Amino acid sequence: MKITFLLLLLLPVSITHTQQVLLKMQVLYDGEKSRTAGKSIVHFSDGQVIQTNSKGELTREFQFQDSAQLVRVDKIMAKKGELKMVNRRNLQYIPIAKALNQELVKAYVLNETEWSQRKLQVQTAVDNFYSNATLGLDRQFEGALQQEWNELVASYHAYKPNIISNLTSTIYAELSDRGRKAFALALESPDKTLEGIELLEETLDETAEKYEDNLLMARLNVLALSPMASYYYFFNTANDWTMVGTAMEAKEAAIVFDQSKSLLQVLPELLAHIKDPEFQATNRNDLASIYVDQENYELAIVEAKKALNYYQLLEKENPEKYGLATTMVMFNLGSAYMKSDSPKEALGLYHSVLERTTTDALELNPQLLSIYFFTNKFIANLHQKLDSPKAAYEYYDRMFVILKNNPQVTRSLAKDILFGDYLNYCEGKELNDATDEEILKCYEESIQMLENAFDMEREALGKSLVYHKLAVLLEAQGQNERAIGFYQKSLAELERKETPKTRELSMELLNCIGVLLDDYGRDDEALDHFNRAKKIAQAPGYENESTSLKHLAHSWYKTGQFYYRRHQPDSAHYAFLKTIEVVCRMNPEEELNTALKGNTYNMLGALWGEMKKDDVKAEEYFQQSVDIYKSLADQNPANHLTNFAMAANNLLNVYSRHLETADKKAALALIDSVLIRFARLADQRIVEPTAEMIMYQKNMNSYMILFSGQMNVFQEAMVSVRTLSNTRQAIEGDVGKSSIQIQLISKLEFAFKNAPEEHQERIRQMISQESGNLSWYALFDRHYVLAEVSARRSLELDSSKTWVYTNLAHSLILQGKVESGKDVYNQFKNVNHTDGRMMKIIFLEDIKELEKAGITHPAFAEVKKLLME
Repeated sequence: MKITFLLLLLLPVSITHTQQVLLKMQVLYDGEKSRTAGKSIVHFSDGQVIQTNSKGELTREFQFQDSAQLVRVDKIMAKKGELKMVNRRNLQYIPIAKALNQELVKAYVLNETEWSQRKLQVQTAVDNFYSNATLGLDRQFEGALQQEWNELVASYHAYKPNIISNLTSTIYAELSDRGRKAFALALESPDKTLEGIELLEETLDETAEKYEDNLLMARLNVLALSPMASYYYFFNTANDWTMVGTAMEAKEAAIVFDQSKSLLQVLPELLAHIKDPEFQATNRNDLASIYVDQENYELAIVEAKKALNYYQLLEKENPEKYGLATTMVMFNLGSAYMKSDSPKEALGLYHSVLERTTTDALELNPQLLSIYFFTNKFIANLHQKLDSPKAAYEYYDRMFVILKNNPQVTRSLAKDILFGDYLNYCEGKELNDATDEEILKCYEESIQMLENAFDMEREALGKSLVYHKLAVLLEAQGQNERAIGFYQKSLAELERKETPKTRELSMELLNCIGVLLDDYGRDDEALDHFNRAKKIAQAPGYENESTSLKHLAHSWYKTGQFYYRRHQPDSAHYAFLKTIEVVCRMNPEEELNTALKGNTYNMLGALWGEMKKDDVKAEEYFQQSVDIYKSLADQNPANHLTNFAMAANNLLNVYSRHLETADKKAALALIDSVLIRFARLADQRIVEPTAEMIMYQKNMNSYMILFSGQMNVFQEAMVSVRTLSNTRQAIEGDVGKSSIQIQLISKLEFAFKNAPEEHQERIRQMISQESGNLSWYALFDRHYVLAEVSARRSLELDSSKTWVYTNLAHSLILQGKVESGKDVYNQFKNVNHTDGRMMKIIFLEDIKELEKAGITHPAFAEVKKLLME
């Protein structure tokens, strides 16, 4: 049913000029029968204080232009002290439209004793109904239903103060006889609350005379956790659009019962009419919350910003009254930013919240504790998301200290909701150098977060994850037997209840345990785990699923490795062929599938070359591995170039065993293919060279010598140097030459290693000269680190090349190493170059040429002054 209870609030009263309006008010006692309160003093929110006459009446005069102007009653005083306002919600916002229509505004009051007695009765009734409604139900739901019930109970618990306040504010004097009986029944016992609702249903009336009965009906339905409450609120607002307080009560109930979608059509227009700052602040914050529920984070941020601006203004006037609300809106705005994937803005707001939730503030206002807890949680989550788990640890640590001392802060959440946070907390301990004992204890404690999880699959997956983590930690400490025990416990958790998720993890875990047992020489157990993984993967109905195929392929591959290690070539060969067969059924577009295929062909090559002594078959399989990894290396060199080099190395090794008949041309082409890709990787600086890369580069150089002959290699290298030099010179200007220059120097370095002794000094000088040239070309290609490294390499080989210092100085400045660059300029600016010019002239000419090419730095202005001194 679509909620329409606020629609009539939108009717505007059109006034376009300043007008004098009289507001008439009467103060009445709320008893069996209403009676005038006599002379009372009414305090208005704008500071006006007016005394009523003996009949409890007053008249207040307004001059205004805005038809949506509001006036509020702050308190009413009698001779003996302050009177408690019964219908305080509808005195909080009195639209001037009531004065325009000459309506009498009634203020119902009780003395302190009467008010306290009624409130105590209502509070007892509400507490009894709440206990009766929730007793025993927290264990009657399963899975997601349990979570929904927890959230409903939490919302109801948070809304209890409003229920108590609203029911206490029921105007007894304006209830009908049935209304009074229903009110008494609700106060008597939880069971009779529903009886009172049924009694009121018989007389439900849209007329103004039954306004208070209808309002009581709405309030009792809220107490009874019935979404029908919104329907009954409609009767009241339909009769009188100026009852803003009732409308706000209806809005709060709609939010509690998750019926707030309909408010998206109402609240914006209501906010357009009523400009009161507190009204704007409160309702724009609620509107932002509704937009968050709708996942419309852009509009949520807009409304939350407006709400925050209003609250900050109100807080300046009354910090004690509005401080908490301002903090809450600040938190809500941060949450909207977080959900809109704006982590920087979210972190800024959350840190502002932390600044406001000091120890003193928390002592003064315990309501802030929950905000403080979740602020730390969300800051930690954001750091975790931004790949800063070490920074997240401080906030995870703080939130779990809060939770330990104040478990009520997460009353609405099932404990397992925080399980992922606890795992991150434990990982943070690892990163912050906690002891092994502290880390293991943390992971063991995390299992407690899964007790009574509302989802059995979630509990099983969580415990399995923790046991797996403990196994890995123990294995790293060399406690292998304990590690295997935890691996087995991890697997046992998954086997409690099979689901698609547990199936996938079970296959993965079985393969992991199998590998570990294989390493420890527990052959039968290892093989059994691989076979169990295959059985799960091939279960009827699952055999063609992508996850099943993936794990089946890995199980066969690991089985092949198992037999390969035990020198059982026939069994290994069968397992590897089964791996290829399964991979061919998998998605060829997926990189990991293709990589597994390449690896399997490589293992088949090793198998035939080492065990079956058949180099022809070995070459065939290695060639297939080379072809696959060559293609992968071109697509993703950072991940696959090393594997390409490995496969090439294995193929070249087979070639080397029959050097006389080997296809030397193909071998050299393959070597060149690997070295070119390594050079390209270094030029683009995609990854830092690893020890394995360096090893394969050396191997390629050795194979080049082997397949070409020592002198031939030197001569071919020098021919390549000349060819590369001609290619470089054909390029106009200095841009685009550094990559060619890198290859040229690589060839020179290779030639130097293979040159006869009489040629080595000449080659060394050439390397120094060309490294100096590279440092210049690298500046124009904006590879400033390369420029520095090349300059230093040149000077290392020949320190007399003073001109190289110009390139070194420029590269330091352009990297932001300004002081180091200035030191070089100062050291050499007055030194004479070999052509007779002073170095500072060359420095200035170089800078001019760089700036002409668009390469500049703010520090060059200082450098020019320094050089011209």
